[in-house]
Amino acid sequence: MSDRYSSIAGNRYEDEQQRLELRPAWRSYWKWYLVITVVLFFCSDNELSEGSITLAVMLSVIVVIMRFRYLFIVTSRRVISRVGLIARNTNEIEIRHTREFKVRQGIIQRILNYGDIEISSAASSGTEVVFSGIISPQDLKEAIRTVRNGW
Repeated sequence: MSDRYSSIAGNRYEDEQQRLELRPAWRSYWKWYLVITVVLFFCSDNELSEGSITLAVMLSVIVVIMRFRYLFIVTSRRVISRVGLIARNTNEIEIRHTREFKVRQGIIQRILNYGDIEISSAASSGTEVVFSGIISPQDLKEAIRTVRNGW
């Protein structure tokens, strides 16, 4: 925390420790890899054309930017979701206020072992924080639940 507001905040989170910092799994962008492969395979004559390589590189850069837009943090007190490179939106819930955890995985996500975790607080009826494209989402859900229960 910056010194600018330390007099207001006091030392409320002084003992807070960052436990985990995640980004979406690379494998969660498998559809993009498929498109890149198709571009490289079908947009070539006998050799790879300059245009197809340029398009494949541009699509790869888009995947990297999309992945690095997301940052998910679990501390000893909070779960935090940050989205954005330049502009940034942050959602967070104190772990002790979490009410419900939902794990969403489609068939491809189950095969590739990644998924989304939706976290709701006791103060709201809807989802407040979403961790998208996380590897082993069931394990992360149980780890957060363990922190909440103080084990």
